[in-house]
Amino acid sequence: MVAGEDGCADGFSKYEALASSLPTSRQGLGSLPYRKHDGFWYPEHLMAPALAMRDAFAARPTDVILATMPKSGTTWLKALVYSVVHRGRHAPADERHPLLASSPHELVPFLHSLYESRSPSAPPGQLLEEMPSPRVLAVHSPFTALPASVRESGCRVVYLCRDPKDAFVSLRHYLDEIKPEGSAMTPSAEAFDLFCDGVSPFGPVWDHMAEYWKESVTRPGEVIDIPPVRAPQGGRRGERDEAGQVPRLPVHRRGGGPRRP
Repeated sequence: MVAGEDGCADGFSKYEALASSLPTSRQGLGSLPYRKHDGFWYPEHLMAPALAMRDAFAARPTDVILATMPKSGTTWLKALVYSVVHRGRHAPADERHPLLASSPHELVPFLHSLYESRSPSAPPGQLLEEMPSPRVLAVHSPFTALPASVRESGCRVVYLCRDPKDAFVSLRHYLDEIKPEGSAMTPSAEAFDLFCDGVSPFGPVWDHMAEYWKESVTRPGEVIDIPPVRAPQGGRRGERDEAGQVPRLPVHRRGGGPRRP
């Protein structure tokens, strides 16, 4: 059990207690129970870790935080940004590139998964402190639920959104794959209504997207909002001008520390 301010177990019970007191819904998208906090619905098992992350995580100015809704290109974004940030250490053609041996989710962990961990030998505070800069980390939380240190440190936040229709279809199939054996799949019309009403992981999607978009307008040097990515006719996904965002990210130089643009 984890997540006191120093990354230990002592403080986590208060977040479990707070999570258990929040409004709940068992009528959300998929078979997951949900908890509602500040207008957003969280999968119940992630509510306490998200609250702990909000209070305990200390961002560094060189951090890069990747934010997405579930099933919105998260794995793709993790791999792309990791390779860009570490291109000074690992050339794209390197046969020993970490992405050839490890999942993007291992190289770019979700912050909530660190605070969800139950390993007493590796509290999240210690794991995060030991990570070299620039750290690349991921969240599904809305912007207003991020730790204050993310806003105060000046670290980069990269938000990728996907056409909500496409995200809904992917999310519905994903939740169907992980539902308990014997559970029925939510009918399409009902599932769509639940998604539009926001009773889905980290929903409502509209408010989630709006929060990051507003921050990208007021703080364009720190919050980068990548519009929905759609593959052009005859092309490949991502063939847009996302490369224009690359210079805004801190890049690790071989033999040295991170360089901020």
